[in-house]
Amino acid sequence: MTRLQATPAPPREAAQAAEEAPGRVTLEARGEHDDRPDAPARTPELGRMLAWLRGQAVTPSGDVLSWVNPAHPGYPYPEAAGLLLTLLAEVDDGPCPLRDTIAARLERGLSPAGGVGRDGLDYAFDSAMALHGLLAHARASGAPRAGAVDRLYDFVADCIERRAAVGRGAAPALRWSTSWGCHQLKLTHALHAHGGAGQRPLAPLVDALLETLTPLGPDGRFVIYAGDARSYVHATCYALEGLLLLQRVAPPPRRDELAALLRAGARWLADVQRPDGALHAWHNGQVGWGPAPADIVAQSVRLWAALDREAFAAPIARGLTRLAALQAPEGGLRYLPGSSDINTWCTIFAAQAVLWSRPDARRGPLA
Repeated sequence: MTRLQATPAPPREAAQAAEEAPGRVTLEARGEHDDRPDAPARTPELGRMLAWLRGQAVTPSGDVLSWVNPAHPGYPYPEAAGLLLTLLAEVDDGPCPLRDTIAARLERGLSPAGGVGRDGLDYAFDSAMALHGLLAHARASGAPRAGAVDRLYDFVADCIERRAAVGRGAAPALRWSTSWGCHQLKLTHALHAHGGAGQRPLAPLVDALLETLTPLGPDGRFVIYAGDARSYVHATCYALEGLLLLQRVAPPPRRDELAALLRAGARWLADVQRPDGALHAWHNGQVGWGPAPADIVAQSVRLWAALDREAFAAPIARGLTRLAALQAPEGGLRYLPGSSDINTWCTIFAAQAVLWSRPDARRGPLA
């Protein structure tokens, strides 16, 4: 989505359309909408973010909106519902009526194929985030698993076996989100939380993700998909988030290899961070370009905090200051400076970034 977008568009498509030629300098790239790089370090207010997420981002029926803006309404976004369930399970341990409402709506929204998405297209990634959220909710509540989790697991597993980003029979235009691309490495969190079942055990699925997707980031900078040399940094962060789990659960010596790859990716993010704490959406290994949205800043801060808060203290501080500058009076975060869209997934990522960056942090499941 862009700051002056006239008509609603899914964030995936809007991000793809926002590509610009490397070297083209925009107002956003020059930082004209940003705080000064030497401004005092700040942190977005966690309480206000959580209050906005619990209130304005959720409808009475349990739908979680993509963003909130009366002049440009968001849409019900099952992926964001899964992410929010995961976050709320970390901060609201135990029974939680709001989580119950969100989970029930998410379970009712499964397609006949057992997936979730939007506009009639089921995505493996969205379905995995929904699965992870439902499992986190069940653990926090002490409740038995809902039947929906096995259907979601089967849908995600089928996509992995086919090396497909979307459900059977779909042939969408090739974009980062519809590709068998690096971002699919984050599916490992949902798969591992589920544990595998029946004819689709966990290990072969994880092996398939590793074998097909880790070659996309040999030096830690993951390209979008095979045959494309560009990195969409949001997708790169998703890949590194997958490695955050895999480097702990993979058998040695693969564990050491993945840990080194993860650390290289985290260092690359720190290297391409701007002085104002932002990161460009696109990079080709030499130069970054395009808008600098909130989500990749929050994702980067989470990764740095999870790996080594002391070693990455400076980029963490810059990132948190950037996120604080994007916090709207309502409490949620703007996708971009000047945008009136108060964005749900950016706020979820930012809330967890604040939690994880604290010295006494005890990390819950990754949202």
